[in-house]
Amino acid sequence: GGKMAVPIPEGLKAGDTFKIKMGGPDGVPPGPQQAQMVTIEVPEGAKPGQVLTMNGPMGEFQVPVPEGLKPGDKFNVRISGPTPEQQEEIKKKAIEARAMCQKAAEGGNPEAQCDLGEMSMNGYGTGEKDPKEGLKWFQASAAQGFPNGVYNLGLMYQNGHAGLKKDSKKAVELFEEAAEKVLGINKSTMLVLLVGICCDCCCSC
Repeated sequence: GGKMAVPIPEGLKAGDTFKIKMGGPDGVPPGPQQAQMVTIEVPEGAKPGQVLTMNGPMGEFQVPVPEGLKPGDKFNVRISGPTPEQQEEIKKKAIEARAMCQKAAEGGNPEAQCDLGEMSMNGYGTGEKDPKEGLKWFQASAAQGFPNGVYNLGLMYQNGHAGLKKDSKKAVELFEEAAEKVLGINKSTMLVLLVGICCDCCCSC
Protein backbone atom coordinates (compact mmCIF):
# COMPACT_ATOMS: atom_id res chain seq x y z
CA GLY A 1 0.00 0.00 0.00
CA GLY A 2 0.97 3.65 0.26
CA LYS A 3 0.95 6.67 -2.04
CA MET A 4 3.27 7.43 -4.93
CA ALA A 5 3.69 10.23 -7.44
CA VAL A 6 3.64 9.39 -11.14
CA PRO A 7 4.29 11.97 -13.88
CA ILE A 8 1.86 11.93 -16.82
CA PRO A 9 3.77 11.28 -20.06
CA GLU A 10 3.78 13.96 -22.73
CA GLY A 11 1.03 13.80 -25.34
CA LEU A 12 -1.58 12.01 -23.23
CA LYS A 13 -5.05 13.37 -22.60
CA ALA A 14 -7.75 12.62 -20.05
CA GLY A 15 -8.94 9.01 -20.31
CA ASP A 16 -5.71 7.69 -21.90
CA THR A 17 -3.89 4.85 -20.11
CA PHE A 18 -0.19 4.14 -19.73
CA LYS A 19 2.01 1.56 -18.00
CA ILE A 20 4.43 2.11 -15.14
CA LYS A 21 7.15 -0.21 -13.90
CA MET A 22 7.15 -0.82 -10.17
CA GLY A 23 9.95 -2.35 -8.16
CA GLY A 24 11.76 -2.44 -4.88
CA PRO A 25 15.31 -1.22 -4.23
CA ASP A 26 17.52 -1.33 -7.32
CA GLY A 27 14.52 -2.19 -9.47
CA VAL A 28 14.01 -5.59 -7.84
CA PRO A 29 10.28 -6.43 -7.78
CA PRO A 30 8.94 -6.55 -4.23
CA GLY A 31 8.04 -10.03 -3.10
CA PRO A 32 8.51 -12.73 -0.48
CA GLN A 33 12.30 -12.65 -0.88
CA GLN A 34 12.61 -8.97 0.03
CA ALA A 35 14.61 -8.72 3.27
CA GLN A 36 13.28 -7.41 6.56
CA MET A 37 15.11 -6.38 9.73
CA VAL A 38 14.10 -8.19 12.92
CA THR A 39 15.24 -7.44 16.49
CA ILE A 40 15.88 -10.52 18.63
CA GLU A 41 16.36 -10.68 22.40
CA VAL A 42 18.68 -13.44 23.61
CA PRO A 43 16.47 -15.78 25.70
CA GLU A 44 17.34 -16.97 29.20
CA GLY A 45 19.86 -19.82 29.15
CA ALA A 46 21.04 -19.20 25.57
CA LYS A 47 24.79 -19.03 24.89
CA PRO A 48 26.88 -17.51 22.06
CA GLY A 49 26.87 -19.78 19.02
CA GLN A 50 23.66 -21.52 20.03
CA VAL A 51 21.15 -21.68 17.17
CA LEU A 52 17.73 -20.20 17.99
CA THR A 53 14.54 -21.08 16.15
CA MET A 54 12.40 -17.97 15.90
CA ASN A 55 9.08 -16.92 14.38
CA GLY A 56 9.25 -13.77 12.26
CA PRO A 57 6.97 -11.83 9.91
CA MET A 58 7.88 -14.22 7.10
CA GLY A 59 7.63 -17.43 9.10
CA GLU A 60 10.03 -19.60 11.07
CA PHE A 61 13.78 -19.02 10.76
CA GLN A 62 16.99 -19.96 12.58
CA VAL A 63 19.77 -17.67 13.74
CA PRO A 64 22.88 -18.21 15.93
CA VAL A 65 23.47 -16.08 19.05
CA PRO A 66 26.37 -13.69 18.26
CA GLU A 67 29.56 -13.86 20.32
CA GLY A 68 29.75 -11.65 23.38
CA LEU A 69 26.00 -11.48 23.98
CA LYS A 70 24.22 -12.67 27.11
CA PRO A 71 20.54 -13.35 27.93
CA GLY A 72 18.53 -10.14 27.73
CA ASP A 73 20.81 -8.53 25.12
CA LYS A 74 19.28 -7.63 21.77
CA PHE A 75 20.63 -7.85 18.23
CA ASN A 76 19.31 -7.24 14.73
CA VAL A 77 19.20 -9.78 11.93
CA ARG A 78 18.09 -9.35 8.33
CA ILE A 79 15.82 -12.14 7.10
CA SER A 80 14.18 -12.89 3.79
CA GLY A 81 11.16 -14.90 2.77
CA PRO A 82 11.24 -18.36 1.21
CA THR A 83 12.86 -18.87 -2.17
CA PRO A 84 10.71 -20.14 -5.06
CA GLU A 85 12.06 -23.64 -4.37
CA GLN A 86 11.10 -23.38 -0.70
CA GLN A 87 7.65 -22.06 -1.63
CA GLU A 88 7.12 -25.12 -3.82
CA GLU A 89 8.19 -27.37 -0.96
CA ILE A 90 5.76 -25.62 1.41
CA LYS A 91 2.98 -26.01 -1.15
CA LYS A 92 3.84 -29.69 -1.62
CA LYS A 93 3.71 -30.37 2.13
CA ALA A 94 0.38 -28.58 2.43
CA ILE A 95 -1.09 -30.72 -0.34
CA GLU A 96 0.23 -33.89 1.30
CA ALA A 97 -1.10 -32.86 4.72
CA ARG A 98 -4.52 -32.13 3.27
CA ALA A 99 -4.60 -35.48 1.45
CA MET A 100 -3.82 -37.35 4.68
CA CYS A 101 -6.45 -35.37 6.56
CA GLN A 102 -9.05 -35.99 3.86
CA LYS A 103 -8.40 -39.72 3.93
CA ALA A 104 -9.00 -39.79 7.69
CA ALA A 105 -12.05 -37.52 7.37
CA GLU A 106 -13.61 -39.72 4.70
CA GLY A 107 -12.93 -42.67 7.00
CA GLY A 108 -15.20 -41.06 9.60
CA ASN A 109 -12.69 -39.47 11.99
CA PRO A 110 -14.54 -36.45 13.48
CA GLU A 111 -11.36 -34.58 14.45
CA ALA A 112 -9.99 -34.97 10.91
CA GLN A 113 -13.35 -33.82 9.55
CA CYS A 114 -13.13 -30.67 11.63
CA ASP A 115 -9.51 -30.08 10.56
CA LEU A 116 -10.45 -30.58 6.91
CA GLY A 117 -13.25 -28.07 7.35
CA GLU A 118 -10.76 -25.50 8.65
CA MET A 119 -8.36 -26.28 5.79
CA SER A 120 -11.17 -25.74 3.30
CA MET A 121 -12.14 -22.43 4.90
CA ASN A 122 -8.53 -21.19 4.67
CA GLY A 123 -7.64 -22.72 1.29
CA TYR A 124 -4.88 -24.80 2.86
CA GLY A 125 -3.54 -27.34 0.39
CA THR A 126 -5.66 -26.02 -2.48
CA GLY A 127 -4.90 -22.31 -2.67
CA GLU A 128 -8.62 -21.49 -2.83
CA LYS A 129 -11.02 -20.96 0.06
CA ASP A 130 -14.12 -23.15 -0.13
CA PRO A 131 -16.67 -22.28 2.59
CA LYS A 132 -19.22 -24.79 1.28
CA GLU A 133 -16.69 -27.61 1.57
CA GLY A 134 -15.82 -26.33 5.03
CA LEU A 135 -19.47 -26.36 6.05
CA LYS A 136 -19.85 -29.94 4.79
CA TRP A 137 -17.03 -31.21 7.01
CA PHE A 138 -18.05 -29.16 10.05
CA GLN A 139 -21.53 -30.66 9.77
CA ALA A 140 -20.06 -34.17 9.53
CA SER A 141 -17.84 -33.56 12.55
CA ALA A 142 -20.63 -31.96 14.58
CA ALA A 143 -22.97 -34.85 13.76
CA GLN A 144 -20.55 -37.10 15.66
CA GLY A 145 -20.46 -34.72 18.60
CA PHE A 146 -16.88 -33.48 18.20
CA PRO A 147 -16.77 -30.22 20.25
CA ASN A 148 -14.62 -28.20 17.82
CA GLY A 149 -16.79 -29.30 14.92
CA VAL A 150 -19.92 -28.22 16.81
CA TYR A 151 -18.32 -24.87 17.70
CA ASN A 152 -17.14 -24.19 14.14
CA LEU A 153 -20.58 -25.01 12.82
CA GLY A 154 -21.90 -22.43 15.26
CA LEU A 155 -19.52 -19.86 13.81
CA MET A 156 -20.80 -20.66 10.32
CA TYR A 157 -24.37 -19.86 11.44
CA GLN A 158 -23.25 -16.80 13.39
CA ASN A 159 -21.45 -15.28 10.38
CA GLY A 160 -23.71 -16.61 7.62
CA HIS A 161 -20.91 -18.39 5.76
CA ALA A 162 -21.34 -20.78 2.82
CA GLY A 163 -24.74 -19.39 1.91
CA LEU A 164 -26.24 -20.03 5.35
CA LYS A 165 -28.73 -17.50 6.64
CA LYS A 166 -27.36 -15.81 9.76
CA ASP A 167 -28.99 -17.46 12.75
CA SER A 168 -27.78 -16.22 16.13
CA LYS A 169 -30.16 -18.48 18.02
CA LYS A 170 -28.86 -21.59 16.25
CA ALA A 171 -25.28 -20.40 16.76
CA VAL A 172 -25.79 -19.97 20.51
CA GLU A 173 -27.36 -23.44 20.76
CA LEU A 174 -24.30 -24.94 19.07
CA PHE A 175 -21.90 -22.96 21.26
CA GLU A 176 -23.73 -24.21 24.35
CA GLU A 177 -23.61 -27.77 23.04
CA ALA A 178 -19.86 -27.49 22.42
CA ALA A 179 -19.28 -26.06 25.90
CA GLU A 180 -21.36 -28.82 27.46
CA LYS A 181 -19.27 -31.48 25.71
CA VAL A 182 -15.99 -29.88 26.74
CA LEU A 183 -16.90 -28.88 30.30
CA GLY A 184 -19.32 -31.70 31.02
CA ILE A 185 -22.02 -29.37 32.31
CA ASN A 186 -25.56 -28.75 31.09
CA LYS A 187 -27.20 -25.52 30.02
CA SER A 188 -28.84 -24.78 33.37
CA THR A 189 -25.56 -25.27 35.21
CA MET A 190 -23.81 -22.93 32.79
CA LEU A 191 -26.50 -20.33 33.44
CA VAL A 192 -25.97 -20.62 37.21
CA LEU A 193 -22.23 -20.21 36.75
CA LEU A 194 -22.70 -17.17 34.53
CA VAL A 195 -25.10 -15.59 37.02
CA GLY A 196 -22.61 -16.29 39.80
CA ILE A 197 -19.80 -14.71 37.84
CA CYS A 198 -21.94 -11.64 37.12
CA CYS A 199 -22.89 -11.34 40.81
CA ASP A 200 -19.25 -11.58 41.87
CA CYS A 201 -18.33 -8.88 39.38
CA CYS A 202 -21.13 -6.61 40.56
CA CYS A 203 -20.30 -7.14 44.24
CA SER A 204 -16.62 -6.43 43.68
CA CYS A 205 -17.36 -3.09 42.02
